[in-house]
Amino acid sequence: MKKISCLLALVTLFSFTSIAPDPISDADRAQLVAQLESTRDLLLKTVEGLSEEQFNYRAAEGKWTVLECLEHITLSESALMGWVQQSLQTPADPSKRSEVKVSDADLLEKTPDRSQKFNAPEMLQPKGSQQNAAALLKTYQEARVKTLEYAKTTKDDLRNHFIQHPAFGTIDTYQGLLMLSAHSKRHTLQMQEVKANANFPK
Repeated sequence: MKKISCLLALVTLFSFTSIAPDPISDADRAQLVAQLESTRDLLLKTVEGLSEEQFNYRAAEGKWTVLECLEHITLSESALMGWVQQSLQTPADPSKRSEVKVSDADLLEKTPDRSQKFNAPEMLQPKGSQQNAAALLKTYQEARVKTLEYAKTTKDDLRNHFIQHPAFGTIDTYQGLLMLSAHSKRHTLQMQEVKANANFPK
């Protein structure tokens, strides 16, 4: 009986200590991965087969080219991921959840909305990179691979760490990752606007 009691005690102990709850739900993880994959695929499809002339076509003074949009997306991928990682350096604080006023759905809808225009921060504005389109695409895809790997494997408590966003106010770190994906969609749609111009090179 003593042996059986010890065995039951060990089973009970391991049932509490070896299986920790996943701080990100299966539904949240699936949504995030799907968003990151779909916005990546949209970008790659949008620039597929473009010539150097098409990448560098400027519809009007002050308008970005497709290449400049790609440079901005590439710069932003690492910058926004860094922003997310920085938010995780402070302890999780569930008490701040009430400060989040925007839903995931609203964030995914409003971030790509091109009816509202904003000036990108200076550090994320395209600088006429010396990299050609192929090099920028390689850099972008390498960064997105890392972002996707993080989304698929992280055990970070993304819903209880927070970021201050200039438009949305307090968002949680999970929403920060959704915004990273939606931001690339926003500027992929900008690329499509350039391509739709009547004077876009054929």
